[in-house]
Amino acid sequence: MSRDSEFDAFVGRLIQAKRKDKRIYQEKLAKKIGLSWSSIANIECGKQKVSLFQLHEICNVLSIEIEEILPSSDDFKRLFSQIQNQPKLSSSILHERGVKRVGKIL
Repeated sequence: MSRDSEFDAFVGRLIQAKRKDKRIYQEKLAKKIGLSWSSIANIECGKQKVSLFQLHEICNVLSIEIEEILPSSDDFKRLFSQIQNQPKLSSSILHERGVKRVGKIL
């Protein structure tokens, strides 16, 4: 998996976890930010990149800070330092951040 794909999957899982914590359906989130529900689903599973503007809008709807979605500096270093050797590293970082398993990491 490429660095971009791993990053997209990581951010998507955090978006999904925060959305579920707030009990907001994909359809409602999508409507509020002007995307289709399938775009939200694709963002959450890392199949679609999220723009900075979309990320900002998502955070506004979820009433969270953007920092809650982006990997910390330490997460980012760990996420990419061993990406070739440990493709599931993102799962352990998400677990450390309190994200329950919400779906398969690509």
